[in-house]
Amino acid sequence: MVQGRPLLPVLDEAAGDPELAVLRADLAEQRLHGLTSFATLLAERGALKADLTIDKARDLIWTLCAQANYDALVTARQWSHTEYRKWLSDTLTTALLTAEP
Repeated sequence: MVQGRPLLPVLDEAAGDPELAVLRADLAEQRLHGLTSFATLLAERGALKADLTIDKARDLIWTLCAQANYDALVTARQWSHTEYRKWLSDTLTTALLTAEP
């Protein structure tokens, strides 16, 4: 998430520029595709909770890993990167994964 940080605000501010709007849409589509692949992999390995479909798991990952969450907790609320990573890891694990036997 941090890697894309400098570009995202620029794309948000330049939403009126058609070429940048296309780039922003392409990046969003790539992110969604990647997260779908990740959710599919978890499902194929039997790691997802029984009540989660691939699409629902993808949507949870998409929401929890949103740049806005990083900005809110690290930038605005001054969490450390380590605290944020632990929160995100714990939250994703609880939301998505079956308990280990």
